[in-house]
Amino acid sequence: MNKTTKTLMVIWLVIVAFVAFLITDLIAARQMAEKHIRTQALSYARVVEQHASAALDRANIALVGVMDHLLPSDLVVGGLLPEARRKEIEALLMLQQSRTAGIVSISVTDAEGVTVANSLGNAQGTSLGDRKHFLALKGRPDTSVAISEATKGRSSDKWGVMLGRAIELPGGAFGGMVGANLGLAETFTDFYATLSLGERGMVSLRDTDNRLLVRFPVIEEQLSKQAPASVLARHIQAGDIEGVNVATSALDNVQRFFGFRKLEGFPVYAVVGYSAEHAFSAWRIERNTVAVAILLVISAGAYITFVLRRMEQAEAELRIALENQATHDLLTGLPNRRFAFAWLPYALSSAKRDNKKLAVLFVDLDDFKEINDELGHEAGDLVLKTVAERFLNTIRGSDVLVRHGGDEFLVLVQAAESREELAALSTRLIASLETKLHAKACDAQVSASIGIALYPDNAEEALGLIDAADAAMYQVKRHGGRHYQFSENAAHDLAMS
Repeated sequence: MNKTTKTLMVIWLVIVAFVAFLITDLIAARQMAEKHIRTQALSYARVVEQHASAALDRANIALVGVMDHLLPSDLVVGGLLPEARRKEIEALLMLQQSRTAGIVSISVTDAEGVTVANSLGNAQGTSLGDRKHFLALKGRPDTSVAISEATKGRSSDKWGVMLGRAIELPGGAFGGMVGANLGLAETFTDFYATLSLGERGMVSLRDTDNRLLVRFPVIEEQLSKQAPASVLARHIQAGDIEGVNVATSALDNVQRFFGFRKLEGFPVYAVVGYSAEHAFSAWRIERNTVAVAILLVISAGAYITFVLRRMEQAEAELRIALENQATHDLLTGLPNRRFAFAWLPYALSSAKRDNKKLAVLFVDLDDFKEINDELGHEAGDLVLKTVAERFLNTIRGSDVLVRHGGDEFLVLVQAAESREELAALSTRLIASLETKLHAKACDAQVSASIGIALYPDNAEEALGLIDAADAAMYQVKRHGGRHYQFSENAAHDLAMS
């Protein structure tokens, strides 16, 4: 593992730890936000329950006050009260209404639900006998108090819920009902509007059948209707006293934290809902901030990684370039003398291990000095590059072409199999230079003199082989060049394969 990799590992470990810390802290913040909103929802449900209980208690007290002044003769089924008595009862009803906040009307009915008197003074003879709360009082002797569904008063023309009390005649018979109509706005929704429930908050009162008695904000078409089945409905059906649940309202498709609390003494539940979207608005800002921070940190880590890797790559390329310069010729791109002396020991060791021959061809160009003198060094360089290309196209893929220096080249032949093969290769190398080189628009022609030395016949180490090949090449030079010659130190010919 190199230094750059170790550095990047440390950097990314720090980044991962930092991101993990941010995410952990964000999760903890959300849990705290949810805990807080659950507490808030339940606290407000208790406030609404206390407010509703107080309103119903006041209305109940007012009804008891009315009942204390009624006579059995006032409730004769089918009979009409004398005008004077009716006015006395209406005055009593008006007095109780004025003393009790939220009541918009008070009515007294006989045992069949026909209105005997009304605090508004205009409802005599109106029947309430079909109302659910009246039927509950009439049909269940053990029920003394009942709450109606949300209705629009037939006399007051206002939305409200009626709290009814059964009137018991001497002997225990059902004599009728006295009921107080509690206006939704006057008693409930005006107060709910003052609560800080945030955007899309909701307050409702529901009976034990999960019917909406009151809702804020008001949706009139939903009043008195049974809310769709939900987790909250199951709690109500189970008779749970209080709790908090998360649910999506079927009425407006808003997810809320619902806190609920049963009214003490009445079959009614107070429900307060906080919009989850509003509840987590501050947390979402924090989440977005954390997301940006994570993105920036990861981007910074990626950029640092990119820069360090590019630096590492540049250093590696520079190192390779320097190494290449040390072992390769800058002009021709061929391996140089240093490469040859580094490569030959390995090749000789392999040849010795496999009991094979290895040959070194020492190639020197004829008449190259004249090109440099007549055409200049630039032309000479072009000639050398052309010669290198032609030699590379002539040798086998397993052979190695080396620029030994100046106009001298080496061909390192692995697994040389016969003298004839080496002679043929030398002939092809010399022939490759017969075509004009056309350096710098002037005809330039060179030829080659080649000396050949063999391992292990002429020498068993690199320098000895090169020197033997060099000596053989000079023998060719002395005889006019443009030919090849094997080293005279060869002990025997190569065996034919």
